[in-house]
Amino acid sequence: GDLQALATSTHRMQQLVHDVVRVLGEERGGDQYQITLAELVEVMNGKMGSVVAESGVHLVTVLDAQGELSNRHANLILLVVENLIHNALKVTPRGGKVCVRLIGDGDSVCCEVADEGSGISNQVLLRLFTPCHSTHGGSGLGLAISKQLANQLGAVLELKTNSPDGCVFALRLPRSLLAETELVAMEMN
Repeated sequence: GDLQALATSTHRMQQLVHDVVRVLGEERGGDQYQITLAELVEVMNGKMGSVVAESGVHLVTVLDAQGELSNRHANLILLVVENLIHNALKVTPRGGKVCVRLIGDGDSVCCEVADEGSGISNQVLLRLFTPCHSTHGGSGLGLAISKQLANQLGAVLELKTNSPDGCVFALRLPRSLLAETELVAMEMN
């Protein structure tokens, strides 16, 4: 029961920290290439497949944006979005659905993760992105790390909607992250 949940949560945090360290390490070397938002969604679905299957929750992804990211930015964005999906799966009852939408709106792309949980209590809301306070018995570290990663990207991570029918977390990516292809192309001429 509780012990198993704690062990799972601890393992997930270790994995997240390990992934963050790995991705930040890759920033110092290795190949740089571009990945489209469509490819990003594909990678995300692939990585989340088994977790989604185990949860008994349907994961719906909607891509309504265009653009390319450097693989380094894409990896950091994936870490944040995967953490949000993990959280959403945890609070959504079996048979429910978690919806991930990438929406382009002029000067940015917004990635929204919506769950069908019971919302976040006022007590938890006060320290939402602070370690040691979780929305559902975890450490709260995932959201704190995610917030830091978003800041590093120049992105904004926020709780957009909180209701008894579910929450929507939004990661707003600045257009500058998606414009690198054009900058590189201009430099080459």
